[in-house]
Formats: sequence, C-alpha cells, structure tokens
Amino acid sequence: MTALWKQAKAEADLEPLLRRVRVLDPTVLDRFPRNMEHILALGLPSLMLREIPGLRGADVKRVLREELGIHCDVVGDTQALSGLTYATDKLVVIFVDTQFGDEAARFTLAHEAGHLATEYVRRLERGELADARILLADPAENLGRTRASPRREVIANSCAAALLSPMAEVRRVVTEAGAKEAVDAVRYTFGMSRQAAGIRLEELGLDGGRGHGVGGAAR
Repeated sequence: MTALWKQAKAEADLEPLLRRVRVLDPTVLDRFPRNMEHILALGLPSLMLREIPGLRGADVKRVLREELGIHCDVVGDTQALSGLTYATDKLVVIFVDTQFGDEAARFTLAHEAGHLATEYVRRLERGELADARILLADPAENLGRTRASPRREVIANSCAAALLSPMAEVRRVVTEAGAKEAVDAVRYTFGMSRQAAGIRLEELGLDGGRGHGVGGAAR
C-alpha cells in the first residue's frame, strides 16, 4: 500500500513557491518536462544558477568570492557535492553537479527547490531573513540514500518528485498511455530516467503492484 498522504504533503509543501510562480506566469507550470530554472527564477527574489561537473566545495567558495564578493566557509574544499544553495532575502545561488547527466542534474535542482520551498520561502515572506543567510549543502554521498537520509532530505526528495511529476499529471499520462506503456510515457513526458519513472509509478500506486526494482533514489 502506498503512502499517498506523503505525496499529497509534498505537493502542499511546494505551494508557497508555486504560488509565487503563478502570479508571474502560471503557464510555466503546465509545460512538461518542467523548466526548473524558469520556475525558480520566477519564484525567488533573484536567482543565480551555476552548473559545474564534479562540483566540490572549492568551486562554491570560488564562485561566491569572485562573482559576488562573498567569503563563506560553507564546506571543505575537497567535499564532493550533488548540490548546494546559498540564500539571503535578496539572492539565491544554486550550485548543481552535472557530471551524471541532465536527468540527475534536473532532479538535484528540483531537490534544491524542495529545500527552498520548505525552509526558505515562508521565512522570506514573513520578513525573517533580513541580515540572515541560509546554507543548504547536499553532499554527493547522499545520492542514492533513501531510508537512511535525514528527514529534511527525504522531504526535499519528495518535493522534487512532486515538482517534476505532479500526481494528477502522472495519472493523466498513465490513463492515456495504458499500463504497458506507462513507464516510458512517464519517462518521456516528465524528463526522467526509466528507473525514476518506475519508482514514481510505484510511489503513486500506479504500477499495478508489480514494483520496478527500487534500489535507490529516483535520480
């Protein structure tokens, strides 16, 4: 039996971010695969995105220092990262590792969006971030971790899945494609790997109880 309440909660957690997007351009949420950079650019006060293959702590420090004049000892220079977000009330800088391809990078960006939706946007709207900063670091070793992950990482992963492939849209695609073509239909519609599509169907109870060899995170 799937825990659909977790999926519903993830979609509710995204609302503070998506509400801001709808005010400026509601159509961007109706196009799949979703353009994560566009969504975040609309939903955040100011966005800088840096995609770096083999992302490490030294890359983050260099960009913050050289491009923004920010000296921030966020992580060790050799720390491998899947993603990292530096945020204030006026600027959000997101770093994404791109060495594993577009699908993994899109999920990482959506994962950072999940963190921002649950840990940043509400505080921003309440005016709690003046003279404050938020650092959200996702070490590379967290890739593939599920049950052992900290709660905030599980929440961000659930939000990422809900952001990239909302429940109602997945159900629509599966209904139109039929059970035999469901995995590939979800894969191509939402821009994810075949494994991630199978996992998403299982999460939503749309795999007919067959399972899809879930062994890691949907990346």
